[in-house]
Amino acid sequence: MKKHTVSLVSLGCPKNLVDAEVMLGHLPPDRYEIVTDEAQAEIIIVNTCAFIQDAQEESVDTILEVADYKKNGNCRLLVVSGCLPQRYREELERELPEVDLFVGTADAPRMVTLLEEKIAGSDLRQAVSDPSFLYDHTTPRVKSSPFYSTYIKIAEGCANHCSYCIIPRLRGTCDRAPSTRLLRRPGAWCRRGWQRSISSLRILPPTVRTAATAPTCPICCGP
Repeated sequence: MKKHTVSLVSLGCPKNLVDAEVMLGHLPPDRYEIVTDEAQAEIIIVNTCAFIQDAQEESVDTILEVADYKKNGNCRLLVVSGCLPQRYREELERELPEVDLFVGTADAPRMVTLLEEKIAGSDLRQAVSDPSFLYDHTTPRVKSSPFYSTYIKIAEGCANHCSYCIIPRLRGTCDRAPSTRLLRRPGAWCRRGWQRSISSLRILPPTVRTAATAPTCPICCGP
């Protein structure tokens, strides 16, 4: 069976990088080959950020830049994922006809199904679901960070729904990983062959606690 080549451009924060690694981890290696050169990829995924205006502009500029590979490269499918479609799903579908598929921050587990449907000729373009996914030690993941370091995401979303903050809309209400699951992640990575290479683990995000002991957004809510 011919493999489809896939390239992923990840923008924004380290949490987005983890999302990108999980997204790639869900692609079966017998059907998909990950490449770093967008010009050689049949499928290009742009994992976007939308927290501030500069990040939104960078995301749109990157989407338009890689869209050129549909004319001058091998790209057959352009997928936009992450925070930008989670926040502006209807607007993007209308304003960016170059994009074949929009998915949100929680759609990594659906990626293979959505790609297969698009390859088969589906006209679905907007597949953004509610933000409710937090990976665990059983989740497949492709490591792309430097060989000596990796990130652990310990929580997602925010328990405080402040009127001025977009985090709950992008990432959902707070979901945190139990400590038992957190401790299993390094062991799971070792079994995948990551041992002997990782000398530091970076925790995402730093958290503070509400009266209900739920982590809140450290950027907006403060300590």
